[in-house]
Amino acid sequence: MKTCIVSLISTLFGVLFLQSSQAQENTWLSGAFTTQLNTAYIGKIGAVFDRSPTTFNYLDINIGSDWTAEIWTSTNLGGEPYNTTYGDEQDLFLTWHHSFNDIRVSLTWAYFLLKDLGRLDNDLWIGEAEVSYAKWAYFQPYLCTRYFGQVSSKSAESGWFGWAGIRGKYPTGIRQVKLTLEISAAYSDGALGQTPGLVYGRAVVGLPIQVSKRVTLTPSILLQTPIGDQMEHPLRYTDRKEAVGSLALRFAF
Repeated sequence: MKTCIVSLISTLFGVLFLQSSQAQENTWLSGAFTTQLNTAYIGKIGAVFDRSPTTFNYLDINIGSDWTAEIWTSTNLGGEPYNTTYGDEQDLFLTWHHSFNDIRVSLTWAYFLLKDLGRLDNDLWIGEAEVSYAKWAYFQPYLCTRYFGQVSSKSAESGWFGWAGIRGKYPTGIRQVKLTLEISAAYSDGALGQTPGLVYGRAVVGLPIQVSKRVTLTPSILLQTPIGDQMEHPLRYTDRKEAVGSLALRFAF
């Protein structure tokens, strides 16, 4: 069942990709394809889903100025059979985002197809909302919350996560090269088996390099440490400091 869903969605995105490629001047439809190699897979909730090298591949389609659809996949490169580890995942996203003067609002619905593509009952659906403030040039604060919903009783425990952080872009003095920085902290009400309370502090540093008008190469490093309740009552996957390196290649169209 899941393989049929993934095939149908992939076909849809492929058609959109071809249409946008044939109409480069049509600003109503645009997007990007990104392939990324990671030394490990650490999720947004702080969990280490796979300590083996992992690839991320995702296709974003921008529809007009306010809508983005995305299909996202991860693949474990540690040698295990495909679809047997949590490094193998397929996610579908639909996001509405709009700027109100200096305030940007994003609302996302997502469906996470976790390992075992033949089953739907261990998946999760997600609702997410983010508000960011873009007036300051170098520091853009944001607040984000995400609800994880169960597809069935076999899904991971439902509940809320929340993030607070800042983002920024900084010139390096080198043409076509900027430094990006994001610092955040996460809170959980106990979703997905986390201990309720603060979960982690995280910093992500990237160096996007504009190779051409449509191609960007970005090396980055993610540093994460448990904080708050995770230091006193750590879970297996958030019980130590983590460092993950990545190299992403993005093709805009």
